[in-house]
Amino acid sequence: MAPPGVSGVGRQRIVTGRNGEVALFDCFRDFGWLNEYNIVLVHTEIPKLPQSELATYLRLLRDCVLDWRPGEAHRFDVIFAESDKEIVGDILRDG
Repeated sequence: MAPPGVSGVGRQRIVTGRNGEVALFDCFRDFGWLNEYNIVLVHTEIPKLPQSELATYLRLLRDCVLDWRPGEAHRFDVIFAESDKEIVGDILRDG
């Protein structure tokens, strides 16, 4: 179940390869079709991807979050379970 005020929650297939990365980045930078200001992507578990693809996905999410600036039409946050914090941090530090 989505947190209160969160729209568009669902399962998505991860598209890999440079074109897929660009498309996913663009998707996370264009929320013009949503009225909500706060956009939150909640991961109840780490996606089951090969290690290299998971690293790419996590870096892409990090870059998308950091690319949003104050004053833009939306704010984008990504949430993982507290129990996954160390794994996510390790992957991002190593990449």
